[in-house]
Amino acid sequence: MGTPSYTEQPSVPDMVNAQISALIATGVIAQPKKRRKGMNWESKLAYEYVERFYSTYPRWFRVSVGPVPGGNNDPLYYKLRRWADVIVRMPDHMLIMEVKMLAKPDVVGQLQNYAMLFPQTPMFDKYKDLPLKTKVVCSLIDGATKEFIESKGIEVEVFRGSNFDEWYQLTIVNRKTP
Repeated sequence: MGTPSYTEQPSVPDMVNAQISALIATGVIAQPKKRRKGMNWESKLAYEYVERFYSTYPRWFRVSVGPVPGGNNDPLYYKLRRWADVIVRMPDHMLIMEVKMLAKPDVVGQLQNYAMLFPQTPMFDKYKDLPLKTKVVCSLIDGATKEFIESKGIEVEVFRGSNFDEWYQLTIVNRKTP
């Protein structure tokens, strides 16, 4: 008696990949977008800035601001949460910072919204009556945008962290123009 011969059957993953390829080729489904693995430029900038200028003060990074709804976990709430980049407890006030590599005018709305929501944030209940200041920390900003932001009572500080040159090269110099 000899050994039985088996014809090799395609594996399930191979069959799935073949079916997906056929569907993409016919236009039934779209080619999946490739996700870019990237650096979170602004987080690194925030940590470096705060470490340099606010290291002796209590500080919180990437903080959800606003009220927490009671009762069941409302999925819409989790989609609509607002996240301040940095909150610092200064001796006589609270400071909310938004950190941007390139500051744009829309940062004004973000900070105004965070300032409005801050007193309703349970985590900061004991600080809700302190004066509140807002600040944009950015690596790059044009004159008109800086003037606009400051006209809304928001401080602007330009700070170039250790990742500025790499970010500038990848996103500004190598930006593809249409």
